[in-house]
Amino acid sequence: MNAPAPFPYLNSLYEKRDAQAILTDLAHANGWMLDVDGCLVKTSKAGGAGGKAIEGAAQLLDWLRRNERDFVICTNASQRTVATYAAHLRDIGLDIADHEMMTAATAAGDTIARAQPGARVLVVGDEGMIEAVRSSGLEAVPPDTTNADAVVVGAADNYTSANLNAACLSITDHGAPCTPRSPRRGFMAGSNAALPCHRPLPGPLPR
Repeated sequence: MNAPAPFPYLNSLYEKRDAQAILTDLAHANGWMLDVDGCLVKTSKAGGAGGKAIEGAAQLLDWLRRNERDFVICTNASQRTVATYAAHLRDIGLDIADHEMMTAATAAGDTIARAQPGARVLVVGDEGMIEAVRSSGLEAVPPDTTNADAVVVGAADNYTSANLNAACLSITDHGAPCTPRSPRRGFMAGSNAALPCHRPLPGPLPR
């Protein structure tokens, strides 16, 4: 039996392909990856903060559950914990469990854990990155550690000079690879933290 298409309003977005064919493809996709900002939530802040659910977003999530589709909710935010982001989405009417969310911090933690299992990681960021590092089986070292095995950079309201200095020394003197939240070398977009991230982990960075 054909599953009903969850996106009838997408018709106007496609002019060069048959709309029904597109909707059919979407309806039969077994796995879905949905971004928060601009896809489920209208907001100008990372992770859906301060925003409101886009019309049809709650119905889409309900459709995915009823039709037993696998899905993950993604955000490139890293400052807060997964539980905090998921709780906010539930508060604005989106039924999303904590385990159904993936952040830039959890992606970074998983990437480092695969490349350096059990590594001692210096976090330049906030609680979201620290929790993600620990949840990945890694050790989050004190913020002034100058000989960390790896450095990971995430968003934060403030950064201390001691933490930034420790990160630079871990990278330049100890040879620690650096994983920024953004793939741009030497600058963590959206955080005002500049670090010499010239020794990245092998393989693609999480996006």
